[in-house]
Amino acid sequence: MMAANNNQTYSYENNHHHIVNSRALDTKGWSEWMPWDCSVSCGGGKGTRSRICFDPDVCKGPEEEHGPCNTKPCPKMLLQKGEDVTLHCKGSMKNAIDNRYPKAKATWLLNGEVIYADSKKKIIKDNQDLQIINAVPEDSGVYTCVIQLEPKSTATVSLSTLTVQNNIPDLIVEVGRPFRLLCNGILLSRIFPSKLVQKWFHNSTLYKEFKDSNPRDEKELNVKSSNYSDSGIWLCKISELGSKSIWSSREWVTNVVRVQVRPPLTLILRLIPYAIGSVVGLVLITMIGLIYFIKAKIASRRKGKAKIKKKKSAKISKDSKQSKAKKKSEGKAGKDSKKSKGKKDKDSKKSKDKKDKDSKKSKGKKDKDSKKSKGNKDKDSKKSRKKK
Repeated sequence: MMAANNNQTYSYENNHHHIVNSRALDTKGWSEWMPWDCSVSCGGGKGTRSRICFDPDVCKGPEEEHGPCNTKPCPKMLLQKGEDVTLHCKGSMKNAIDNRYPKAKATWLLNGEVIYADSKKKIIKDNQDLQIINAVPEDSGVYTCVIQLEPKSTATVSLSTLTVQNNIPDLIVEVGRPFRLLCNGILLSRIFPSKLVQKWFHNSTLYKEFKDSNPRDEKELNVKSSNYSDSGIWLCKISELGSKSIWSSREWVTNVVRVQVRPPLTLILRLIPYAIGSVVGLVLITMIGLIYFIKAKIASRRKGKAKIKKKKSAKISKDSKQSKAKKKSEGKAGKDSKKSKGKKDKDSKKSKDKKDKDSKKSKGKKDKDSKKSKGNKDKDSKKSRKKK
């Protein structure tokens, strides 16, 4: 079983006492030193603290101080962000479970919720262990491995608590504002029938202990008004008391949170969002007006173009009609001309034919008269010869 050892403690180095609740005396022009902020909660890191200058003319000395901190080794299940870890499911019971239930399947849960394998969390098929790659603070909590022994029978064979320390603040609070922290200990109260005690530590110092309540009731720690001294590492431990079971006198670290309390914003900084909002609003109004103006201009141009096009179309239509009328008139004139010419030609032909006819008739008459005259002459000539 995975559990924290009683001899393992989560604390800062005693020789760096200034990291825990340290305060420097006020100096002229400077604010108090803010609490030390360590880069890690264990395993050795760099600590930094700062102060604010209210009067640059009289402020002397640095704004920041640096020093080593938290050089003790980390507890077994307290990780730094980005580290890998493997949680064991069957542990020493592996052979017994495999021999008796060879087809048993394991399910891993985090704070009572089923874990599904992905790129960060993998369940090793051979022994059902859970491998977490590149751990993040959201991976903190209570892990349980539940074995499906038979179709309707399950057993919790492993319980592990994992806490992942962030290298940057998990929570940033303005001084004087409230904040709350989750312990992630509810699942433990469901598993263990005995009394469990929830303890909150701030920078390794006990901050609050819930003696007369169950972690199921105390889901979070509420700080009503934050102070600069509230900056640092907050850690929640769950302990089991008053039980003779194999789990007695055990404790689990279920969550660790890095908090940073910052100074209040100045009036100018507070007004920046409103100023930005006003500027953004003004810009939006200007943009909307500009868009409306451009749209109106485009619509006006389109309307003008449509009007010109309509006029051109009307002119073309009028010219076309006039052209058609002219062509029709010319066609009619041509037709009348052709008709008149045809009539003239016909009259001329008729007159010519008449003349020809009259000429032929006149010639015929002349020929006839000539023949008659000749006949008469011949007749008279015959008569004259006959008389002789």
